[in-house]
Amino acid sequence: MIEESGRVITIENDVAWIEVQRKAVCDTCSVNKGCGTGVIAKVVGNKRFRIPVNNSINARVGDDVIVGISDDMLIKSSFAAYMTPLLMLFLGAWVGENVAHFIELSSSEGFSTIFGIGGLCAGFFWLRRFSNRIAKDGRYQPILLSRIDGQGEYNQQRVSYHENPLGNGLK
Repeated sequence: MIEESGRVITIENDVAWIEVQRKAVCDTCSVNKGCGTGVIAKVVGNKRFRIPVNNSINARVGDDVIVGISDDMLIKSSFAAYMTPLLMLFLGAWVGENVAHFIELSSSEGFSTIFGIGGLCAGFFWLRRFSNRIAKDGRYQPILLSRIDGQGEYNQQRVSYHENPLGNGLK
């Protein structure tokens, strides 16, 4: 499980809006000066963002909390976001090259490029539909795990991912 700390900013019905500060682990890495990710992290900075989370632990505005998301779901959604458009690009380019050879063109670059761009667009279209579908799937949503008391310790009331209030049996 991936966990991150945040602060409850507002509560609307049963939804707590949590403000989380994006953290780059680059400061602890030994090669951060020569890494492209480290350079990008310095430019983008540690920005804050807000996420809606089901208020399963009855957190109040101002509470520091721990938010978690399943490792498996994060990996699956990341794979879909990065690999599907890329694979569709390559598949489209391959199809374009084969079409060019089938109609006996002397050069296949144009067809490969056009079909590759078409495949990339198809991959992005699929990704948009996938994103809309998982936005409603509780397995892909973060949950509140616990409160953090004033000394930075976890509160004893800690929700297990198996006790997800959405009732979808997350692991």
